[in-house]
Amino acid sequence: MRRFLAVALLLVTVLVHRPADTAPAAEGPSARGRLVARTSRFVFRASPGAEGVARHLARSAEEIRDRLAQDLGEDYDGITEVRIGHDTASFRALMPPGRKAPTWAAGVAYPDLDLIVLDGRGAPRSASLEQVLAHEVSHIALGRLAPGRFPRFFLEGIATYHAGEWDLGRVALLSGAVTRDELIPLSDLVRGWPDHPQEVRLAYAESIAFVSWFFGTYGRPAMHRLIRGVVAGAPFEAALEAATGEPLWKLEIAWHDALRLRYTWVPAVASTGFFWGLISLLFLYAWWHRRRGARRRLAEMEAEESLLAEAAAGDLPPLEASEERISAADPGGPLLLH
Repeated sequence: MRRFLAVALLLVTVLVHRPADTAPAAEGPSARGRLVARTSRFVFRASPGAEGVARHLARSAEEIRDRLAQDLGEDYDGITEVRIGHDTASFRALMPPGRKAPTWAAGVAYPDLDLIVLDGRGAPRSASLEQVLAHEVSHIALGRLAPGRFPRFFLEGIATYHAGEWDLGRVALLSGAVTRDELIPLSDLVRGWPDHPQEVRLAYAESIAFVSWFFGTYGRPAMHRLIRGVVAGAPFEAALEAATGEPLWKLEIAWHDALRLRYTWVPAVASTGFFWGLISLLFLYAWWHRRRGARRRLAEMEAEESLLAEAAAGDLPPLEASEERISAADPGGPLLLH
């Protein structure tokens, strides 16, 4: 009986400690892609067909990271692994198990793994793969410098600013919100991220607009102070006030004033009335220019007729010898030498 109980206890122990069949498997070399290139702070891997893209990005990766470090005031530790898929299927296959990105994404960053995965053919038309890489490197940097301490609006603003992803669509969206007084309050963006798709698009536009305004108004030194403050453990709002000398509500007023000054003209310029008004002005200018030219040609013809009449009457002085030689050599006028 004791032997039976011992065997039963052993079986129960084995079953309890047996790994679950659903546990994610460790990544093998094939799941990470083939090693293609190394730099001092990056490793590039690619699925078959994406090796050329990986080598191309490897040539610009260090410069991208250097520019980001200059903006933030410091670099992050570690060597970042970049995996590049040839298409959407291989792009998703290169992602860590259980941590798949949305199907529309062109790139995804995993700061805790120091890992970036890119779709080699999935960059938006308005962005190059270098821009997508710069965007994701920004997420890696802030995520590793101070994990979970930066609000999402700041993460997206820095990433979009660093990647140079400011386009006319975002300008139009932001200018419309400014004109209609529908901007998302800065305090709301600092404390959370919207869920509605239209608000999300506006939040992205406001994020890069704020970061751009911050750099233009306070410069890199203030950004460096802000980053250092959050890295040292200060709440974002407190670090922002310490870096600028202004509380959040005053920053919001100044920023909104700057937005109104900069973007309220866009809807007027983009309106149909402005377009047709501009066309009318162009037609008027063309008519005036043509009329002026006709008058000038008429005056020249009248002057020429007057000279011919004077020549026929014998009133013009005789030509100098030098003038005779020029006219004989070049009936069209004097020769210009350079």
